[in-house]
Amino acid sequence: MVDERFNLTNLFNLYKQAEEETSTIIFETQINRGRFLFMSFFAEDDEIAKDRIFLYLRNTKRMVNVKLYGNHLGGNFYIYLNQSLKDRIVEELQLNENSLVEFYPKQLCNYKQFNI
Repeated sequence: MVDERFNLTNLFNLYKQAEEETSTIIFETQINRGRFLFMSFFAEDDEIAKDRIFLYLRNTKRMVNVKLYGNHLGGNFYIYLNQSLKDRIVEELQLNENSLVEFYPKQLCNYKQFNI
């Protein structure tokens, strides 16, 4: 099964601000019951954290990190969701087989409210 690719284009304005000020992005968003804390560090000399987004799943108290791909200055922040990451997000959203709400990974790409 091929991992699904999504572009977190809404990161662009935050990325530009972080580039000018701190090279760090930290914000929280809520999607349905899920609470997600996004963290990214864009220091050129930090090879470990470079081009990675760290995602703290607040309900399940799990930290995951995902590689970011694409030309960030061009507004492209691609991530690939594998089955393990999808399962963790579904658990964070408190969804199960009996849930009336389904998780569509594009929800992570379309967040509109940031609590910085």
